Amino acid sequence: MDFGKMEGQKDLFKDMKDNPFLLFFLAPVWLIALGLTGENRAVLQDRINQAWEKVIHTPGEGNIAVVAHSMVLNEILTSLPTTDGVPRRKRYNLGTCSISTVMLEANGDAVISDVNNTKHLQEKGKNEH
Repeated sequence: MDFGKMEGQKDLFKDMKDNPFLLFFLAPVWLIALGLTGENRAVLQDRINQAWEKVIHTPGEGNIAVVAHSMVLNEILTSLPTTDGVPRRKRYNLGTCSISTVMLEANGDAVISDVNNTKHLQEKGKNEH
């Protein structure tokens, strides 16, 4: 994502989060600079969707891992149908290092079969659909 004028700048939120005064006055300025000069959401969504189409239409067999920020993964997951037992949502609460599984059916359709699985992280991990 192109953050416009904020690209490569220090993350001011780390300094502001403990100071309500700074947060109140500087956060809106930061958000305006980001909004006016950075990549808008529609452009980002289009890039994500184009990349996803490349992934699912690349010939070959086997597994593919898509490692990305949750915003990118949510854009992909919310556009797909789900299998039985996986509720469809407008947004998934994806945990850090969680695994979501998308299966390609014989007809080429991509379907979510598992979301936010963290069982690999700890013995008592959970699978939160």
